[in-house]
Amino acid sequence: LTGGQRTIYQAAPKSSTWRKALYKVIRLMEPIYTLPVIRTLTLEPIGWYRHAVKKGLEITSKEKFDIIFSSYGPSMSHLVASKLHKQTSIPWVAEFRDLWSLNHYLRKIQPFHFFEKELEKRVMKGSDLLVTVSEPAAKQLQMLHSKKVVTICNGFDEDDYLDNVPLTTKFTITYTGNIYPGKQDPSLLFKAIAELEEEGKISPNDFEVRFFGGGTLASLLPAIRHYHLEGNVKICGLVPFKESIRKQKESMMLLFLGWNDPKEKGVYTAKV
Repeated sequence: LTGGQRTIYQAAPKSSTWRKALYKVIRLMEPIYTLPVIRTLTLEPIGWYRHAVKKGLEITSKEKFDIIFSSYGPSMSHLVASKLHKQTSIPWVAEFRDLWSLNHYLRKIQPFHFFEKELEKRVMKGSDLLVTVSEPAAKQLQMLHSKKVVTICNGFDEDDYLDNVPLTTKFTITYTGNIYPGKQDPSLLFKAIAELEEEGKISPNDFEVRFFGGGTLASLLPAIRHYHLEGNVKICGLVPFKESIRKQKESMMLLFLGWNDPKEKGVYTAKV
């Protein structure tokens, strides 16, 4: 259990004794779990690397490919692509939907951050082209890797939004996705809702805020209780992708939570 989010650790098949011991030691490093390198070692399926490379080499030996394309995260995708590129000489295009070692949401503790950047530079050295979602992010990647970076903004598939969904009878505000505790804070919204309810302008019968997402939403519970909004604010948990779109379309309003920090510049969430 880390950060309020249930996590399943997947080790390599037939893990050796030393690997199991290493995993135990890593899990004791909970205070620095937010570091990308620790997240890679604990939360990503490390055993997948060897099998992915083997399968990739098997496929490339039978068919001809123009490029290898990998997308972060997880970082393991780039590690696999890097190995396949070295083995096959197929051009490699690496995408960063989010930044890796430069991700501003994650803590920067030395010397771990230094090693993380060095690892990223070493892995990405063989890539032929980098792709990211905004110009500010592209400039950061260009400075770190001294490579050409192309910006392709986030998009969406119009076919996902064709269904005609009726609006809810209540005035409904909906948020979909996880929360970065300590960075995305809906307290101002909760305070406004509490004041409106106290003034008799809204009630749980005609007004509701819904949060759909993973375990990090549990971080909202103290604020919900503080403002006595158990009747107005609901934490609904995970739902399938198509259902999340229906929940959005039936709402009167969609909630977006940013982080009021200069480092947020260029971070264009897919919600936009």
